[in-house]
Amino acid sequence: MQVSDAMIGREGQVYGRGRLSFLGMDQVTAEATTIEVAGNESSAQFFTAAPSDRDQRSGYLTSDRQGATVRLPVGVGSLIGRVVKYAGSAPLAVAVDAPGGVRLPGGGFEHGASDWRIAVTAVADDAAVDPGAVRIDLSAALRPHPADSGPRSEWPSDVADSRLSLECTLDPATRALAYGSMSTTLYGDAPGEAPQRTTRTTAASMRLAATPVGADGGLFARTDDGRLVSVIYFLSTFTFCAPFRETRSSTGFVEGREDPVRVSLRGVDLERVRDLLTMSRHAVVELVSDDVGSVQYTRDNSDGPGDRDVAVQARLAFDLRDDGLRLEYLVRPRENASLSGAFTLPWEILILGRWTGRYGRSRVLAGGA
Repeated sequence: MQVSDAMIGREGQVYGRGRLSFLGMDQVTAEATTIEVAGNESSAQFFTAAPSDRDQRSGYLTSDRQGATVRLPVGVGSLIGRVVKYAGSAPLAVAVDAPGGVRLPGGGFEHGASDWRIAVTAVADDAAVDPGAVRIDLSAALRPHPADSGPRSEWPSDVADSRLSLECTLDPATRALAYGSMSTTLYGDAPGEAPQRTTRTTAASMRLAATPVGADGGLFARTDDGRLVSVIYFLSTFTFCAPFRETRSSTGFVEGREDPVRVSLRGVDLERVRDLLTMSRHAVVELVSDDVGSVQYTRDNSDGPGDRDVAVQARLAFDLRDDGLRLEYLVRPRENASLSGAFTLPWEILILGRWTGRYGRSRVLAGGA
C-alpha cells in the first residue's frame, strides 16, 4: 500500500470504505459508499456517508454530496480512536444505552438514537484481505434515549423497531497519516531511494503522494535545500532533529534515520501558536530560563545516546506561508554553540490537523493577511 492510497480529503477529511444502512423500515435504505470519519487525532466521534472520488491530479478524495451523519454517545469516540491508532488494543466491544443522534440529509434537527452496540477489530498485517486495516461495526436503535433532552426531529412511525447499521474499514495508509499509526505493511521491501527531485508544493498545489510521513506515522518538515527534519510534539514538548537527505521506501513513505542532534523544547503551545496565526501570519515564541529544554548529541562510534546539554534560551519565529508553516529557530545551549536554522511544515501535513491543529488554507489561498 502506497502513501497515495490513503483515503484523505483535500481539507484533511478522513475516509474509510463502508456502508450505512437503516434496517427494519418498510423500505430498507442502504448507502454503500465511503464513510467520512470525523473527530480528532485520538477520537472518531462522527460517521458520515459521503460518496467520494479521487482527484487524479492531487490524489486527494473529493466529495460533492453527503448522506446521513451518525453521532456517537459522548466518550465512545475516544475508545474507538484508541483502537484505530493502536491496533494492538483491539478487539473492542462496547454496548451502551446512551444518547446519540442521526442527522439526515436536508437539514433539520437530529433524530435520536440509543442502544449502541459497537465492535472494533484489527486485521493482522499478514492477512490475505485488508492487512493492517481496522474495521468498525456499529448499530443503534432508531429511538431517542430518555435522558436526551435536546431538540429532536421525530422518526417516522414505521421505524419503531428499526436500527441503523454502519460498517467502516480504515486502511493502514489512512491510519498512518490521520492517526499516526504504524503497520508493517507500509514498510517497503526494497532499499529506500532518494526522489529524483524534491517535490515543492503550495496551498493550491498539494499532492497526497508528496506528504512527508513515515510508515510509523511520524511527520517531517522540509528545509530550504530539500532535506527533511523529523518533528514531534507531545505534551507541550516540541522536538525537532537535524536535517537529513530524503529517502523513501517503495511504498512512498519516508524512511527515518538516526538523528545526530535532537532539540526538545518544553512549554511550546502549538495550539496557541495556531490561534495567533488565525489573526496574523506571523507569531514569535521566546523561551528563557535556566532550563527550557535540551539538546541531545549522538555519541560518535558508539551505541546509545551521547552528550546532553541544557537549553537556556530559544526563539521560534512562525510564519504561515503559501508553502506551509515555516519555523526559524535559534536555540542556545548552556555549554555548546548555538543552533539555528529553518524548516517548513508543508500543507500536506497541516491539513491533517494532528498536533499542528487545523490551519486556514482557504485564507492563504485568498491572500489574507
